[in-house]
Amino acid sequence: YGNRVNLDETERLIKTIIPECACAGRDDHMVVYITETGREQEVRQFIAAKTGINLAAFEVKVIPGVPKNEAGKTVHHKLV
Repeated sequence: YGNRVNLDETERLIKTIIPECACAGRDDHMVVYITETGREQEVRQFIAAKTGINLAAFEVKVIPGVPKNEAGKTVHHKLV
């Protein structure tokens, strides 16, 4: 879609409305993982408004919890 997306920065933006989240993705598609059911559309609209990213370029999935290592860092390869 021609946008460069910093996943860490996108995560920081989302954490202003949902404290537990994670972002992952590949060149043409980002996945945002959140832990709060029923807020997917809110997060989609928030990201699109804040970053200008096309809604087709990412999706929001609800997971029970963001996997963390002993140091408290997100373990991205364990994301569903």
